[in-house]
Amino acid sequence: MESKKSKKSKKQRRARRAFTDEFRADVVRLCQAESESITDICRRLDLTESAVRGWVKNAEEQACEGGDIAALTASEKQELQHLRREVKQLKMEREILRRRSETDGVMQRRCAQAPFDSDWTMSFQLEGIRRPGSGWRARA
Repeated sequence: MESKKSKKSKKQRRARRAFTDEFRADVVRLCQAESESITDICRRLDLTESAVRGWVKNAEEQACEGGDIAALTASEKQELQHLRREVKQLKMEREILRRRSETDGVMQRRCAQAPFDSDWTMSFQLEGIRRPGSGWRARA
């Protein structure tokens, strides 16, 4: 027994098409001119309505953002995002090094303030401890 799905012919999917930024901008201008509906423009240009509505939405979002970022291309936005991440990482590294240098300075001050035991070497000799690489010898 054949299933109903096999009797009906499946609609073939259209191959994914790539459009230039200029073409998308022209389509958005047509849609924003309101001389025709988005549906009519899509039929005339053989485009999917969801894609065109997405382009219009992106254009409106960029217009709302304003400033220089709206004028950037996708590759420039990607580069800007990468550079911002890199700056953030470098700031964190700089902060870590700054804190480390502060703690090193504190340790150096503490060591400088510690009293020096002039009998330190003598105490090791009396206890019979041999320091490696030196002429000291443990007592037998």
